Amino acid sequence: MTVEQFVMAYGAEQDRLRALLTEGFASLRPVLRINAEVRDGKTGALEFNTAAEKADNRG
Repeated sequence: MTVEQFVMAYGAEQDRLRALLTEGFASLRPVLRINAEVRDGKTGALEFNTAAEKADNRG
């Protein structure tokens, strides 16, 4: 199996990130990270994430 991984980070407006988060979560930084993975040149996956906290738990 061959796996290629790509990671990109972009500055984003805090208001836009807050709109993506579910209720009770708060954005810690105005950065959106995009992880992409391509397996065997056929299938792929995308993951979008940002640093967030909920009820004093950071992650």
